[in-house]
Amino acid sequence: MSWISIVVLIIAGIFVGFINTLSGGGSVISLSLLLLLGLPANIANGTNRISIFFPDLFVGRQFYPAEDV
Repeated sequence: MSWISIVVLIIAGIFVGFINTLSGGGSVISLSLLLLLGLPANIANGTNRISIFFPDLFVGRQFYPAEDV
């Protein structure tokens, strides 16, 4: 992977994170970018799901704190 691709992914990741924080739907941008960079569809989708899973895990903790369970 070239350094230009890495820089594009970092900038797009920041942009997508900003969009997801405000309104959601940033996955459309990130998934499209990963496919344009040549990743197979299943790998691009899995990579995109990992980036969605961890923030959701921590946000879910706010809704169901341990002392309420």
